[in-house]
Amino acid sequence: MPYAPRSIRGTGRAAQTVPSDLTAIGSQDSEVTGEQTGIVRHASSLADPTDTKQPSTVRQRKQSISPGIYRRRRRRTTLGLKGRADHQGGIMAIFSKSFDEPDERRTPDKTRVDVVKLPGASVARVTFQPGWRWSECIRPVIGGDSCQVRHVGTLLSGEMEIVHDDGSKANLVPGIAYVIEPGHDAWVVGNEPAVSLEFESLAAETYAKA
Repeated sequence: MPYAPRSIRGTGRAAQTVPSDLTAIGSQDSEVTGEQTGIVRHASSLADPTDTKQPSTVRQRKQSISPGIYRRRRRRTTLGLKGRADHQGGIMAIFSKSFDEPDERRTPDKTRVDVVKLPGASVARVTFQPGWRWSECIRPVIGGDSCQVRHVGTLLSGEMEIVHDDGSKANLVPGIAYVIEPGHDAWVVGNEPAVSLEFESLAAETYAKA
């Protein structure tokens, strides 16, 4: 019998054209209208495994045996674990040190400067004893007419008075954050030690350093 394609239709399915010698397949099947059911199912089994529109059972069967997909999934999992391992073994996300065990300590008259060095920054805790004054306790160490260090910090305890070369003044008490530009004198007010934190790295590393 010569080869002759013909058009078939199934209820709820798009029309397909298949070779006439396949019409016998599933001719007894009654799941879909008449003889077309077996032909449609047979054609589906020949579909492209990458076609996402094909039945889910076909996609699952093709993907389950696809080494390429398996390798890609395994590679993504491995890279995720490696990233976490590199982070744990590399630069720490949180780094801390105690001022009670500083990297450097300087002790001019009535002064103690405890410096901790962190990644990318240095911080100092400076303790000024009662009677401390920059012009009397620090100037003999570094020289100059006034303090030429820029300060960024906060006062934790005690009280201090600051006088700038331009005539401006400030009174520092606990809870006050400050920026003090170079060119100033300072002293402790009262009989209580003044304790400050210095966040400017250059100041932390050089203040009261001969």
